[in-house]
Amino acid sequence: MNFDVENSKNWRPFFSRSFPRDTLPWTSVQPSDLHYENTRTEDVNILHVQIQDMLRRKMVDWREANVTTWHHVFQKRLQDIIKRGSIANGTDIEAVLAEFRNTYNIVGFALQMPYTTIQAIVDTVYSTNIYKHATNDIQFALAVHIHPYPNNILAVWIYMAHLTPK
Repeated sequence: MNFDVENSKNWRPFFSRSFPRDTLPWTSVQPSDLHYENTRTEDVNILHVQIQDMLRRKMVDWREANVTTWHHVFQKRLQDIIKRGSIANGTDIEAVLAEFRNTYNIVGFALQMPYTTIQAIVDTVYSTNIYKHATNDIQFALAVHIHPYPNNILAVWIYMAHLTPK
């Protein structure tokens, strides 16, 4: 196969002098300019609260036979790291984990997904089975981060952990 498009023995041009490109009656179906809306910060903040509240309520529901308590100090530290955007390099989270590892066994995960519905997020967290611990001697931590992109595209990060005393 020869890909030399200048060689007319191998390739025939679609447009020519007898059929010029400018005489075509149709135009492109694609818009010439794409217009993206800015994602409103207020909407992102409202959604953040809704997701966080829904996940907290669901954890209590899923653990109906046990008491669900939240480790507010660990949760606050995790949320602060996320807000600073420094969780990607891992140094800040390691420092926080080291602080709590002396007294707690910590198991956790981070989920990243596009925002479609709150129910999709709830279903994903449910599928991790983090709530399945038949003990009251456990505390949970939850942090939510939403990164907005133009045109109301949202990336959602869910950080969950459970802490059990050593």
